[in-house]
Amino acid sequence: MENVVKKKAKHSLIFIFLPLILIAVLLVGTALMVSLSGGGIGTTETTSTTTLATGSSKGLSAKTLRFKDQIKAEMDKQNVPDSWLGVLLAHVEVETHGNAEQYPDIFQASESVKGANVTNALTTEQSIHYGVLAFKNQLASVKSITGHDPSPTNEGDVNITSVLYNAPAFGPWLKKKHGGQWSKAANDDFYKNVLPSYGAGSGDSSYWKKILQYYDPSTGQNTSGGTVTVSGKSHSYYNAVITEAKKYEGNPYVWGGSNPTTGFDCSGLVQWSFKKARISLPRTSQQQWQDVTEISKNQAQAGDLVFFEGTDSQGGMTHVGIYLGNGKMFDAQDNGVKVDDVAAWQKLYKTHFGKLKGVK
Repeated sequence: MENVVKKKAKHSLIFIFLPLILIAVLLVGTALMVSLSGGGIGTTETTSTTTLATGSSKGLSAKTLRFKDQIKAEMDKQNVPDSWLGVLLAHVEVETHGNAEQYPDIFQASESVKGANVTNALTTEQSIHYGVLAFKNQLASVKSITGHDPSPTNEGDVNITSVLYNAPAFGPWLKKKHGGQWSKAANDDFYKNVLPSYGAGSGDSSYWKKILQYYDPSTGQNTSGGTVTVSGKSHSYYNAVITEAKKYEGNPYVWGGSNPTTGFDCSGLVQWSFKKARISLPRTSQQQWQDVTEISKNQAQAGDLVFFEGTDSQGGMTHVGIYLGNGKMFDAQDNGVKVDDVAAWQKLYKTHFGKLKGVK
């Protein structure tokens, strides 16, 4: 009798667990299909993102990206703003796809080396040095041509640098014939009717398009040392403010400093950067706090201000930074001008977010 009962119990357990096993198999199979297809619940959600300090680079190969830190280090040495890193990476991608094993001169920079008897025998280190140097000169040319500081979020400026990369004569001609304003018509006119007269052949009139295949000026900038993503919306003045602020990244903190000549303290950097966006702010962090409307962290957008209370013996709002979104801010502090985590400060000081009065 005991054996019969045991057999029945075993059969009962089989009928109980068999459906559960089948369900589990179906779920695992579904998960595998989702994983392989890249789809699934939640994957259709989109987030508006803006990348800071290299511009938004698209479709760059791993071979090109491996030189990112090396190129950035050379840009720092030559005082080329980090915000142009994405454009320089795009040039490497277009020129050699970063294939240094076959083309050590990844920038194809040998033609930019003046007074040197070189062909394509540059090492990769030399190529990066001369490639960045040539681009630095191109940025100076853009300012001379257009009359304004070039910006990596201004497509016209980016396109001018792309033409200058291969044809320096384009700059003076564009300024004289088209008032320094880039256009496809001006580009095509130059390549068809002007460049051949220099004995350089017709050149590649679509070079600017190739750069834009790997760089998107409309999406903003990346920070140095990696990618910081700004989630959600940003104010219309944000790009102008952060582009100016980023010029001083890595500079030392100077108490009472309010301009590039004297250096910056926290509120001095904020005041100066917003001034470049034609927004007037008072001088100190406490005064700036009085010039904003307090908002919650959830309401804060890139371009708002973040304040910290009581960071020294003075009391009140004694530190301020430019909010970047995604829990990041840009500020001047004891260890210099940099991108920092808001959360690290929140652990030590009472934190407030503020929107400029009159901004919706």
